[in-house]
Amino acid sequence: MITLDLETFLLLCISVGLAVIMGLWYFYDRREKHLYEAERSQGVFHCVKCGKLYTNKKLKGTDNCPACGFLNSRLKF
Repeated sequence: MITLDLETFLLLCISVGLAVIMGLWYFYDRREKHLYEAERSQGVFHCVKCGKLYTNKKLKGTDNCPACGFLNSRLKF
């Protein structure tokens, strides 16, 4: 049987708790960064003909409007 004194037990509990918190922090930080990169890589377009705003996940400079088919250039911010 393993015996632990109170100080060692508390140190072990605090260490495990901090490791879990740091692991969750790392996981959610990486997840948020990945979701932000996916959102940032979308191109935003404004149709000159019908006035519709739309996005496209492809990183190209021009795209056809889904409503009227007019070829529009990507908005630059």
